Formats: sequence, C-alpha cells, structure tokens
Amino acid sequence: MRDRAKKFLETNETTINTKEIKGTDVFEIDLMCATPLAQISPNGGQSKRYFYDDNSFSQEPFYTSNGFRGFLRRVAFKDLVEHIKGFEDYKPKGEETYLYTSGNGGDKKSISMVTNWEKEQKVRKASPLLSLFGAGLGNIAGKVAIDELTIPKIENKFIEGKRANGEPYKMSKFLGKNGETRADSLLNDDIQMIIDSEDAKKVSQAIRAEAETAKKAKKEGVETDAKQQNAQMIFDVEYLIAGTPLKTAINPICNYEFTDIEKGCLLSIMISASQSQTGAYKRKGFGRLNWNVKLNGEQLMSATRDDDCHSYVKIEVTQKGKELLKTYKDFLSENIKSSNDILIENMIA
Repeated sequence: MRDRAKKFLETNETTINTKEIKGTDVFEIDLMCATPLAQISPNGGQSKRYFYDDNSFSQEPFYTSNGFRGFLRRVAFKDLVEHIKGFEDYKPKGEETYLYTSGNGGDKKSISMVTNWEKEQKVRKASPLLSLFGAGLGNIAGKVAIDELTIPKIENKFIEGKRANGEPYKMSKFLGKNGETRADSLLNDDIQMIIDSEDAKKVSQAIRAEAETAKKAKKEGVETDAKQQNAQMIFDVEYLIAGTPLKTAINPICNYEFTDIEKGCLLSIMISASQSQTGAYKRKGFGRLNWNVKLNGEQLMSATRDDDCHSYVKIEVTQKGKELLKTYKDFLSENIKSSNDILIENMIA
C-alpha cells in the first residue's frame, strides 16, 4: 500500500512527483489503428470528447477507458482458460467455460460476503484476475485504472475551414465517415476488409450505388430482392481511420501496487488482446491495433499487424517481459486449482 498523504506528514516535502517514486507502476501503451476503429456513442456517432483550444471548443474522437477496460477484461478470462488448457494434470470444471464471457454475477455467498481486510488480501493473492479486475458482487475492487485512448499531442491534428454561413470550424483529420447499410454481403463482393480510408470510400460508393439501383427499381415497380431492399437503408458510420495513433496507460488505483504476478498477468492479457479485435464493426475488419507496451519506461512487448493481411501479427517480447510472463505462468502451474476455486466462488452466479 502507498499512502502519499502520509508521506507529506512524515517529511518536510511540499511536492511529490509520483513519476519519480520507485515502485509506482505505470504500463505506458502506444497503439496504432491498423484498421479503422469504431466505438458507437449514445448519440450514434463515434465517441468524441470536447476540449478548449485557441479560445474555442473542439471535438476529437477517442475510445473510452471503460470500453477498453471491458475489452481487456473479456480477453483476460479467455487468456486464463487458454493457460488452464496447457496443464495436463488439471481438468477445468464445467463452470469455467463461463469465464470465456467473463461473467461477473454473484451468488448468495458472494452477495452476503462482507470482505474484511484479511479476506481481501487472501483473495488478491490467490487470484490475480480478481485482484486486477474486481469480483462483481464479491466486494473486491479491481486494482486496474485505465486512461482513455486519446490521440497524442501532435501537430496538424485538425482540418480547419469555414461553414457556408462563414463560421469557422475545426475537424479532426483522424475522424472518418462512411455510408453503410444492412447489406453486409456488399463487403464480400467488392472488398474483403476495410483497411484504410480508400477502402472505406470504395465500400461507401458501392453501397450508395446499390441503394440508388434499389430505389430506381422500386419507383419503376420492379420487384427487388432482400439485398437491394436492405441497401436502401443507408446510415453514416463514424470511426477512427486506419493510421490513427492512440495513447493510454494502466496503473493501480490509489494506495495499491501491482505484484510481479499481476504484472505478468497484465502482460499476458495484452499479448492476447493484440491478437483480437475491439470496438464495433469487427465483422468488417475494424478494430485491429498495433501495440507497444512499456512498464515504467522499460520496453516489454510490441505487436505489429502485417501490412498485407492484418490478421497476422508479429509479436516481440523483451527479456524483462519474458521474466514477468514466467512469474505468472509459474504461479498458475502451482496454484491453478485454488486460484480457480476462489475465482468461481466469487464470480459465477
């Protein structure tokens, strides 16, 4: 436990920079959109944040921390099950298949459980996943705090212009917009995967052409098939274009620290996540990312998508990263049964 307030009381210091404190763990994560990335906000468009710059408010697309945390959490439990499959002498219980969906319900035992300090420490030590991501209704708070995925401070992030009424506007150059319909088969006919803005433009043009054909046929009284009828329902989709850089960070919540086992667990999760897709429109090829991960400034891993086929990933792990992965793997090999018993007790409804 780290108590920064206590440090002020016990010393003459008036300023503390947590970046300079040994043991303050921060996973620094640089991402690059290998394919478009979409997260639909409640208003139907890409998630955007407001900020004040040059005496005016602007909007910039981003990916919410809660959405990214949920993605990592789902991957985390799939990652654990894959580890379990590697132990020949341990047969997973039937309920453990539920972990693929990272269920976080609670039974009467967990709902009525009043977690005291001793119990909490026991649970955290026995189950890194519960310690990191929480136990649903089991009263164990997850240690993981995740920043929003935002575009870093770089020059020329915006396109500036004037509206028809003469008012100036500022628009992110990383925000794409595309026409879509329910006719997904168009994607298979014309292009296999949306990789960049040019691909998106081709798909949009094909969809709009199909819609015009359907409208014309309907006007002339010609019978149309289901595909053409669906194509009439055009809606705009916003997304972060391929090539968009993003930054985020993972650190423990106030007054907690990551153990080496938890660090290895997080790294294992991120390696698995680098091979997965996140966000909306995954069926259209969206949501594939390149990763670069550091811990307190020290390189751990990178994952780069193949330029020709973004389904292939080149993953590189440093010696430090391998050491953390081994620490986590060794823990699982020695404690997998007791760890999973506690996991299921606190999470399975």
